[in-house]
Amino acid sequence: MTNRLELNWKLDGFVDEQRYYCSETPIDTNNLPTPKMIFAGDVSTYTDTAIEVGKTYYVRVSSIKNESEKFSQEITVSTLVNDPYFSLVDSLIFADASSFPSTAIVDSSANARSITVEGDAKIVSPSLATPKFSEGTIALSGNGRLSLPCTALGTSDFTAEMWMKSITGGVDNGRLFAIGSQDAQGGLLFCKFPKSAVSGFNLILRDNGSFPAPIQTDRTVITGEMQHSCLIRKDGVFYVFADGRLVGYTSDYTTFSLTGTRIYLGSGSNLGDGTAAYWDSWRLTRHARYDIAGFIPPTRKFIAA
Repeated sequence: MTNRLELNWKLDGFVDEQRYYCSETPIDTNNLPTPKMIFAGDVSTYTDTAIEVGKTYYVRVSSIKNESEKFSQEITVSTLVNDPYFSLVDSLIFADASSFPSTAIVDSSANARSITVEGDAKIVSPSLATPKFSEGTIALSGNGRLSLPCTALGTSDFTAEMWMKSITGGVDNGRLFAIGSQDAQGGLLFCKFPKSAVSGFNLILRDNGSFPAPIQTDRTVITGEMQHSCLIRKDGVFYVFADGRLVGYTSDYTTFSLTGTRIYLGSGSNLGDGTAAYWDSWRLTRHARYDIAGFIPPTRKFIAA
């Protein structure tokens, strides 16, 4: 999505030309980026229509006279927008790190929950798997997981979503995520079956001592490429989406109550039930975010505000 930035400035006397710099990082006058626009010496306004929503820009205008360049003060322009459901975001995780590999994985929701990193789970370099929006990806080989507290969802609406690239590994019905323990009433397992990169989703519930699987999608909806995967509960009905396309649903468990207060990513409450994938990001929201008929997945990084 694009926006516009309207600029005006005072002329610096008679000059040969002026230059407009606009960067997503602070502008170093000793190591300048390429000017975004060059103006005649008498121009004092400009509208930049190539500005994207959801970013921060650093802007300077300079004047050139006798091959000497003089710079304005740097201004910062933010086009960041707030998530209208941010107060309902229960957990929010990105694969961002200052160096790779890293196990410093944080919850960027307002809850700032403590994350336990187990096994070989870690953030790895983008050279191993191309991220969607994050700086790297969280590598889950089937022998690791993340876990953190969560709100007991009960019978309420929610949206659990992730950007991930499936790879071969782990076990058949490896848990992409699990809410609560598989050994306790009210647990939920969102699984990949089989363990190959190209596969499908199974939704499994822990109900009265048994493990019904009311949603079993086609075994090719997980493509092995970076894609948006999503489970929504709305008015008691569970819906599964792959890249915004509805691939399965069930209305058989409208009164099923999710009692778990811990969520597991990349495996379940049993560490041996892992699946293999590279994760770009994760978000759990206590709200049904998207149109259940289908939707366009987010086109920018999940917003942490």
